[in-house]
Amino acid sequence: MIWQKTVEGDLYYHLRNNGGKEWLMPKRHLRTGLALYQPSSQRGKWLKRLLPYLATFPSITKRLGIDSTTIQLLPELKEAILSSFGIEDADFAIFCGTPCVHQKYTIQIFDGQKILGYCKVSDKDSIGELFSREKRLLDFLNERGMSGMPKVLSIGKTHSGFHYMVEDTAKTLHSTYPHIWDEKQAQYLHLLEEKTRVTLPYEQTDFYHLVRKTEEQIDWIDKTYREAVEQTIQEVDLHLKGKNVECCVAHGDFTPWNMFINDGHLFVFDWEYAQRTCPPGMDHLHFFTQTEIFEQHHEASRILMDFEKEFGRQRLFDYQCYLLFVMGIYLQRALSPEEAGINRWCELCHHIQNQKS
Repeated sequence: MIWQKTVEGDLYYHLRNNGGKEWLMPKRHLRTGLALYQPSSQRGKWLKRLLPYLATFPSITKRLGIDSTTIQLLPELKEAILSSFGIEDADFAIFCGTPCVHQKYTIQIFDGQKILGYCKVSDKDSIGELFSREKRLLDFLNERGMSGMPKVLSIGKTHSGFHYMVEDTAKTLHSTYPHIWDEKQAQYLHLLEEKTRVTLPYEQTDFYHLVRKTEEQIDWIDKTYREAVEQTIQEVDLHLKGKNVECCVAHGDFTPWNMFINDGHLFVFDWEYAQRTCPPGMDHLHFFTQTEIFEQHHEASRILMDFEKEFGRQRLFDYQCYLLFVMGIYLQRALSPEEAGINRWCELCHHIQNQKS
């Protein structure tokens, strides 16, 4: 763990959800700390609003399953974070990460009501490499003149073996979170495409390697959907093999929970799964699909119906490319079929193939 329990530490509230996620929120400036807590369930959203008031009633927080504990960040990690901002002290809120092979801690650093930035932490070398990869990508985008993304302030490894990467942020307590697609997201992706556009042979693109990853791991796919995914791979290869393909950077997880709006400007973070050379449009289709699944709670048949309404049936091939794109990303970061969690996208492939037959 990146903290130690001690009587000299600060008081924190320990929050959990049904998906195995955990947060540690400081009692001091709790409302600012809760900016790190981005729940998708209605219960979680109500908890975020009410916890600053409920925290004064221990009997109520206990009934809600919220424990309290006294902790301090590990001294070496704390020093690395503070020196990144050139300050002597700060407040910290901690997210313990999404349970998966690439699970990592995320620390929000703030001073009273002012959010200063974030620090990602892991004791795994493979995730340390992801941090380095993300820094290279952000440096590349900065060189291309892209804005609305974090800047890496420091990256390193503590003597105790924790990799860390500290980033700044534009987030404030007044930032909003865009759960509906509008012109801001469209303009952002248009600018990203414009600044990173390149034409390459299909076989030299990151997208091609994601397709191959899905093909290599075909045995991980549920037998119900396996043939449909194989057919989708064949169709995409048939259409693109031996051709030059226009590509651009794709964020890889362009969703409402990885962005916010501040002063009318969109800010996008968590670029660790970004791909440099993929067909344009992957991020828009990901935003659409993930909000359909996790916020609208729609089944595959309804998602495809909504897709045709929003994008038109003529873009069905693009959607098949997207499904292979997102499956490849998730297969890259998993150690088992269960951890990959790609059935929802495989089912969409299955429905598309059924519509064609």
